[in-house]
Amino acid sequence: LLITLSLWYLSILLTLVSQFSMADNAPISWACRPTKEWFVEEIKSGMLVTKHTLSSPYVTFGRAADAVDIPTSHESCSRLHARIAFDESGRAWLKDMGSSHGTKVNKKSLPTQACGKGECDKQTTTRGVMLFHGDIIQFGASTRIYCINGPPQFDRDVWKAEQAEKKAKAAASKAAEDARVANATSSDSKHEYEVAASWGIDMDDHQDGNLEKTSTSLANNSLSSFRSSSSNGNGRAGIGQDIDISLLSEKNRKKYEKIMAKRYKLSNLQQESDRISAKEGIG
Repeated sequence: LLITLSLWYLSILLTLVSQFSMADNAPISWACRPTKEWFVEEIKSGMLVTKHTLSSPYVTFGRAADAVDIPTSHESCSRLHARIAFDESGRAWLKDMGSSHGTKVNKKSLPTQACGKGECDKQTTTRGVMLFHGDIIQFGASTRIYCINGPPQFDRDVWKAEQAEKKAKAAASKAAEDARVANATSSDSKHEYEVAASWGIDMDDHQDGNLEKTSTSLANNSLSSFRSSSSNGNGRAGIGQDIDISLLSEKNRKKYEKIMAKRYKLSNLQQESDRISAKEGIG
């Protein structure tokens, strides 16, 4: 009698521990009920055993038939073996709940990040691995397979095409941004050159209206003469004779011509003043 009572208490204790353990993993804050049809085909020895509809936010697999949604009867399966959950976009995620003999998808074992009983909403890797239409799941050492069927938009090839398109768009966006930055840098460099070529002088377009009308022709007619006189030492303002006008913008070229015209006029006035002073000295 004592042995019977002990075994009874032990079975109750194990049941409670198992239920508490599975209850700790049940709440999934990010899981949502799928809006599209998902189902699992359970196949043994090439024969369809049954079809399970996946309509809840998450579905559990395991050997504890009274505590999971889809029982797995093989002895290598854990009581709570694995789980499929759906996110807000309707995508399915498979996670191994810390089983003893692991879970495989398309004959590949789930990575360590997709195994365990913990949940972390901020890291999608803890949700498990993404499932696609046509994926095949195996639990433990069981030869029974579970074939996933879902909406066409969750086909693996469709997903790969979407990822490739996103990468192409990101690359195009980066190339456009690089080109914009390069153009801006080039414009800034050109602006700096033009400012340097104008000797830092900011001349208003409306300044000396009469001079503006005649500055272009005057500068063209007198520039060579001015440079010649400056190089001979007769000019008083020889700055600018080495400037290549073709390198200046249209606006700065006009400013340059105004300056040269003024300096040519100043040179002529200075020469006239020198002649007058010389005459007065002789007299």
